[in-house]
Formats: sequence, C-alpha cells, structure tokens
Amino acid sequence: MNFPVIVKDTLGAGSIGVEVMNAYEEVESFLNSNRNNSDIMVEELIQGEQFGTEIHGVEGRYSGPSADRLFCNKRGHYRSVKLCKIWSGMTTTTAAMEGRNPLSIFVDSILGTDKNYSMKRNLKYVLNFKMKARSQEELIRLYGNPHVDYIMQLETSVAGMEKINYCEVVISTDQEKEDILNILNELEEEFPGLVSDDVKANAGELVAKCQ
Repeated sequence: MNFPVIVKDTLGAGSIGVEVMNAYEEVESFLNSNRNNSDIMVEELIQGEQFGTEIHGVEGRYSGPSADRLFCNKRGHYRSVKLCKIWSGMTTTTAAMEGRNPLSIFVDSILGTDKNYSMKRNLKYVLNFKMKARSQEELIRLYGNPHVDYIMQLETSVAGMEKINYCEVVISTDQEKEDILNILNELEEEFPGLVSDDVKANAGELVAKCQ
C-alpha cells in the first residue's frame, strides 16, 4: 500500500486513537512500541473528505439515502460532526434522518415498508456531534428539547489510552438545513459550554456544503 496510512485499533471509538503515518519507519516504530498492545489495523489513507452512509435491508430489498445526503465527518474528539439528510452513532443518525426508531429500521428491513426512505422528501436534516460527558440531570433536561433525538453517553476503550467519557448527540429538523445552526445556538443558550466552537464552525461549514 502507499503512504500515508491510517493506523488504528480494530475496536476504535469515533476518531479517537486514529493516527496518520507518512513513512514505513513511523509504522514500524509504533508496532514495536508498548503502544501496540491490541489488535491493530493499517489502511491506506484516501485523501479528501470523509463520507459515510448506511444501507439496510434483506436480500432483494434494500434502502439507503440518496447520494447527496451522505454525511461528512470531521476528525477529532469532541469535534466530530455529521450532517445528514440521509446501533452505532451511524444507526441512530440514520434513524433520526428517517424519522423512525432505530429498532424499526431492522424490523422494516425484514417485514418491508411502503415508505421509500431513499427519497429526499422522506428525510430530515440531522446533525450528530460529540460533547464532553454530562450529569444525568443535564442529559434528562437536554433530551427534553424537541429537536434532540438521541443522546449516547459513551466510554472509550481504545488500547494504550486512558478511558475517556463523552456524549454523542443527534439533533434534527424538518425545516431548512440552516435551522440546524439555529438549534445549536438555542442549545448553547440553554446549556452554556455544551456546543464547542469547533462543532459550531464545522457544522456551519457542512451546512454551507450540503446541497
């Protein structure tokens, strides 16, 4: 494979613990160090923006968001944002986009549904972002916001790193894409420090790019 490459734990947690290495010597040094204490994956880095999607279904019947509703992901802990009009963060983000429960995605995949979730008119704009861990009381208050679809409090277990607690939040709107930024501002007013400057900047960039 060609350099640069991505070196990461096979379990992973978002972009935590992911390193980009530009030469064979860097990879060799890492693999021979005490930081290499778990299963490691090495992949060739594809330059450009990161995109992701989910396709659900069973043989002969699949659905997924249209190409211009794929999300772009900004690497970096507490900085990751995913904008979509498209039981991982990907699954809950997709569920919010489609206006249904994550479990119903799998049920509908088996039983079938008359609603076409690949069509733009059946989708909402959704933003997935990370924030520092919060108290149970704060999470309950936050979940009371009508635009907050899902909150996942997580703990990383990436090898060679101290455990880090953080939250992944999914918000959505059935209005215009710019409404996502308004929702972020509302959340920041109600919960000072909840939305980092990096998240707001990255969200603004993605809203501008989204067609």
